[in-house]
Amino acid sequence: SLPADKLLVICCKSGLIRKELQEKSSEREKKLCQLISIYSEQLHTIEEFLSDKEGWHEQFRMMSQKRKQVGSLAQIQEIGTVGEPFNYRLHDIIKTEETDQETVDGIISRVYAPGLLYQGQVIKKAQVCVYKK
Repeated sequence: SLPADKLLVICCKSGLIRKELQEKSSEREKKLCQLISIYSEQLHTIEEFLSDKEGWHEQFRMMSQKRKQVGSLAQIQEIGTVGEPFNYRLHDIIKTEETDQETVDGIISRVYAPGLLYQGQVIKKAQVCVYKK
């Protein structure tokens, strides 16, 4: 049996090692979220560019659907959709679009870059255009 002081040292070292591993894991998660954010924004831009090219548009729609499925398994959710209400916590307004229709006031009219949630926390806000009455 080990003396109490050696046992205490082993427990302290074990705790420090566990903390170090958690910090490395957290840093790795941040870097992966940054990478996913960049990837998501680039795909959104390409999809908009090819939206009038029938075959490519359908291909990107399928890729987008698959990306969202895999993302949800990893607790990653893309945010910022045309037609949803603007939310300061989730969106940054890049531009406003004047409207006479009261029903669309405060509704997102265009998404310039999607945002991301990771485990319910905002990693990157969506950049959007919003209708304004």
